[in-house]
Amino acid sequence: MIYGDTKGVKKTYIEILNNLLDYKLNKDLIIDDFIIETLANLVDKINKEINLIINRKGNLITIIIGNDNLFNYLPKIISINKNNNLSGFRNIYFYPINKEIILESTYNNLRDLRLDLMVSIGIKDGNPKDINIHYLSSSNKKLTLQSVGPLSLEEILYKNYIDFVGQIEKDINFDTDNIYDNVLNERAILVGVDLNTSKESINISSSLDELEQLALTAGAEVIDKLVQKRNTVDKAFYIGKGKLYELSLIAQRKNANLIIFDDELSGSQIRNLEQELKTKVIDRTTLILDIFSFRAKSREGKLQVELAQLKYRLPRLIGLGTILSRTGGGIGTRGPGEKKLETDRRHINRQVSQLERQLKEVNKHRKLQKSKRKKNNIKVVALIGYTNSGKSTLFNNLTDSNVFTQNKLFATLDPTTRHLILPNNQRILLIDTVGFINKLPHDLIEAFKSTLEEVKYADLLIHVVDSSNPNMDKQINIVKTLLSELNASNKEQLIVFNKLDIKSKELDYIYPTIKNNKIKISALTGEGINDLLKKIEEKLSFDKETITLIIPFDKGNLISFLHQKANILNKEYTDNGVLIKVEIKSTYIDEFKDYIN
Repeated sequence: MIYGDTKGVKKTYIEILNNLLDYKLNKDLIIDDFIIETLANLVDKINKEINLIINRKGNLITIIIGNDNLFNYLPKIISINKNNNLSGFRNIYFYPINKEIILESTYNNLRDLRLDLMVSIGIKDGNPKDINIHYLSSSNKKLTLQSVGPLSLEEILYKNYIDFVGQIEKDINFDTDNIYDNVLNERAILVGVDLNTSKESINISSSLDELEQLALTAGAEVIDKLVQKRNTVDKAFYIGKGKLYELSLIAQRKNANLIIFDDELSGSQIRNLEQELKTKVIDRTTLILDIFSFRAKSREGKLQVELAQLKYRLPRLIGLGTILSRTGGGIGTRGPGEKKLETDRRHINRQVSQLERQLKEVNKHRKLQKSKRKKNNIKVVALIGYTNSGKSTLFNNLTDSNVFTQNKLFATLDPTTRHLILPNNQRILLIDTVGFINKLPHDLIEAFKSTLEEVKYADLLIHVVDSSNPNMDKQINIVKTLLSELNASNKEQLIVFNKLDIKSKELDYIYPTIKNNKIKISALTGEGINDLLKKIEEKLSFDKETITLIIPFDKGNLISFLHQKANILNKEYTDNGVLIKVEIKSTYIDEFKDYIN
């Protein structure tokens, strides 16, 4: 079978390679002069690399054209033993002499595929010029790459393959490196595009750092990051062709098996990238959904995540590359699996409708709880903020609870509610909510609306900020934007700068810019907690009332005031003016007494 980059290779050359697959080599030889002469001639004509995979019987198993990573093909063709033996296959690598041979990639292929050996043969003007044998050996409990060469043509032709490999197998010990476990890990390269966006947004370097934290949370090992500056993204590949080629080389050199893009990709972009890179490609949205799928514990949380995943994947069914055929527990494969995604759109739409119905039933129970709280006049305080800002640690400190905390993104997903008695003996409900993040998927916001409504209907929002993060001002703005999307930006807020014990120097510049309703604390050490409780008391001491008003159309300033100071429950336009139902502090009611309906 012939794999790889056959584009632009004449049919006659493909025929020659196909015929070569029927050729049998003397099992005592590493390579013979017929194969070298044939391949040297072809490499010179097509100016592309050619890999031969040969077994110990001398049979040519497969041919791979181009610089694609062998690991993308060979696990499907040869079996990788988990015992202490080599695989019984060797790789003969012919390459144009003007192209680089990547020794790190050679080591990775020998290690991960347990190849007997690899022979690299540089070709110039149709002749072999640089011949080397590469193999693994054990040294100081580590696998190391050994190379022999450069060899003459006669030396490689007359070297006994069976004896040579027998000695390698006698000396090597795969157990020293736990290499088979390493093969199964997700080795990820992160890719971002710098579009020179607003100064208010997180810069590309910080965004990729955050993406790295997401990848680590999902269980991947980040081995490299790649950034390209562009005015606009490429419609086909998101990045330019030159950067795509660079990414391909890095992926091969570092044996990456996962590429994660920092922005949302279209289905066709994912398909195009996977075809070019021969590696699994996902975007930031898929990664976040994957983490949510792993973190969701409650029935409602699981339903919400599955709904978000299906809605995200539905418009991408035509374009999605290998995602549709993925199975197992790798990143981007959690949640609804291939049985759901390989069916037609109508079936998936039915699944979406079914999930929405189930969530409506769950939401009825949530509304019943809200009704009971309102009837009993229990004030609700919601902890909000950027992910990993320390909300759950603060929640545990205030309520003496043991909600799961971890220095990873989205440690808390399902909202948790506990009673809290303030110093003045007032009993309130404190809610720990899911953290926000830059580029939070729209489908996730839609699916979690019922949960996020806890924020909308709270009496007070405690906005927890990570004081140790240099980008805290950007994170504050992102939370504000998401609150606006939830129609909750007018809620009473108290901004709590947490992690004072490990604060960054940026706090000294940012804190003074917040005019009021702010406090510094450390949820971990307890510093400032008593002052925080007093602040909460003060904020909740103002009585609120729900009133319905008719505001004349020429009193736009009053409507603007209500949007800033009140909680808008309902608004509609009538012949007499704007009919508006609001929740407002009692102290403001006199200003609107002439407009009460």
